[in-house]
Amino acid sequence: MTATLLGMKNQTGSRFSEVYDFWSGHLDWLDPAPSDLDAEIRSFCDHFVSADPQQRAQMTESLDSGDSYQLQCFANRAAIFGLRTSDLQGLRHGLTAASVVNASSVDPRDRQGPLCRLYYCLFSLGLHPRREFDEAAARVEGEMLEAVQWVRKRCSRYRSGKDFRNEMVIPVKTQSGAGFIDTWVEPYDSTADLVGSVLQLVPILRADPRYQFESVREASFLPFPLRGVIVLGVAECKALLRPDFDLRAESGPLFQQWLRLLVAETKTEDRATRLAKKADGHWEASSGFVGVARGRFVGIASVFHPVHDGQLVETRESLERLREPLSSAIEDLSRQRRRLGGFWTRWSAD
Repeated sequence: MTATLLGMKNQTGSRFSEVYDFWSGHLDWLDPAPSDLDAEIRSFCDHFVSADPQQRAQMTESLDSGDSYQLQCFANRAAIFGLRTSDLQGLRHGLTAASVVNASSVDPRDRQGPLCRLYYCLFSLGLHPRREFDEAAARVEGEMLEAVQWVRKRCSRYRSGKDFRNEMVIPVKTQSGAGFIDTWVEPYDSTADLVGSVLQLVPILRADPRYQFESVREASFLPFPLRGVIVLGVAECKALLRPDFDLRAESGPLFQQWLRLLVAETKTEDRATRLAKKADGHWEASSGFVGVARGRFVGIASVFHPVHDGQLVETRESLERLREPLSSAIEDLSRQRRRLGGFWTRWSAD
């Protein structure tokens, strides 16, 4: 085995020649953009599987935080592509990547997520997840061995795809195929398909050249100025302003500008109307809103940091373009019957 595979890094300090780039769509959980890095990591995983225990330990120890997170990103991508194509070998590559990361370089809270998604994919496709996880566990040690075994033990109890919501694994189906959405921890007891409604709004974000689509989330929260209103559930899609359109002197992750489109369900039509009225036209130095209501459902467009260096990223007038799409997205929600398990159940195994 070559020295490069055992631990030598390139001039950038990474063992991989490139990284997954958010702005290129590589981290899009609904429809990931192609990346040459996939083939490079698959090769790395193949060499890891064929190596002896000493060489595997060397390969794992050589991974820094950046390398490990690239492997986790690959594992998430492998889960999406594997679910779309029923590709067992692709899912095996993802499982190897998720389990080989250097545990000391990854936040303990981040270790199980890709593993749970991969277990779900194997389970839903009938590809013997227990056996695959046992084989993966035999190749790793230490804290990652414990993580693989923990996920295997916990997920092996599940009997339906809906059970994986306990691990925040929420698959959906879009026009592009299978994907995953994120979730927060807010109370969520909607009687209608809020996620499906939000998915109708995603193309609007994708079509705007100023923004890069980030994610869809259920069990989300209302924008800060609107907190305190009791709702049954909130779902949202979100996009970040591209750096080329961010002209502020100070920028970066802590100063990120974004656009959120969300739908919420309230207990009564009166509360929905009041919430939409409270949001509609609200404008301040750091945020602006447009709100609409239909029955017990509310649609809200929310922009954060609309002003930079005296220039407007969004204005009251520009946000008006989102009023009609929001109205259309929530038009039929009040007529929906509750679908047990929600939009994602079409990807469950039962």
